[in-house]
Amino acid sequence: MVLVSISGIVAVTQLQQELIPSVEFPQTIILAQASGMTGEQVLTVLTEPIEAALSSIPEIVNVESQTTAAFGTVITARNDFGQNQERLRARIQAAIDALPLPLRRIAPPVGEDGAAFATRLLGDLTPETLIYLAERDSNFIFQLAPETWAQFSDETVREVMAYLASQRRATDGQDTALRQLVEQEIVPVLESIPVVARVQVGGGQVLPEEGGAASTTAASESSARSLLLQLSTPVWNVVSGKIGIAGGLNENAVEALSSQPFTIPSGIPPLPESWQIDRFKDARDLLEMRTLTRNLGAMLNNFRGTGV
Repeated sequence: MVLVSISGIVAVTQLQQELIPSVEFPQTIILAQASGMTGEQVLTVLTEPIEAALSSIPEIVNVESQTTAAFGTVITARNDFGQNQERLRARIQAAIDALPLPLRRIAPPVGEDGAAFATRLLGDLTPETLIYLAERDSNFIFQLAPETWAQFSDETVREVMAYLASQRRATDGQDTALRQLVEQEIVPVLESIPVVARVQVGGGQVLPEEGGAASTTAASESSARSLLLQLSTPVWNVVSGKIGIAGGLNENAVEALSSQPFTIPSGIPPLPESWQIDRFKDARDLLEMRTLTRNLGAMLNNFRGTGV
């Protein structure tokens, strides 16, 4: 997956700032993500072809790159002052699109509606696949939109909810109601925004009592809270209807679902046959679709609406 973004201005300063003013260089950053390759392979397959394509653009005066097996390649293309950045970005994108890069993409067959294609594939996803993804990305389940949950089969939803009900997170007095609200309701929404790469929560701790003494009551309280209770209300409204559980999201729901069977995969689950296209083989291939700017949940949410 190749992302192109205008980074704006990078200021380069010298130690004697009062004598030498800042010099500003317009630049474009290209992120080319790869997985399953060595650093040398990434250099040969991605970095060198992209650098050559960028060097053929007259406005670009300098190209720098960093290549790693862990991510792929990050290429910085600097250009002269006074250039139209939007037009330059379009030329860069066109140059990259013309390269025979190894891409994996799920798209509807010719003539099939994208939304209908996505509905069919999401309905085929197994609970083992979703649980495997949740085991490796603890935020994945909570990134999925209510509309995406509606596309999963009832059996899949039931097993995933049983899995969540059985998973517990230790909490204590520092886990305030405000922090729980932020983590359950706000963070998943922010992480689902395509341009948001990561969300970190700070603060939310229990404040000392008046007079400076810390609250011994809050600090001494501890419990293990089911992850099921972290679902947002809109998501619960969808999933509870699919699995036939009446009532709100509470300990009664946790108790009802805790008795339901589920399986945590010991290996890598194969993808359903409908997903076996364009080098997609197992659940690991879905994990590799994550980028610096988009998490897996956001990608499935987008896929639901577009089919790509």
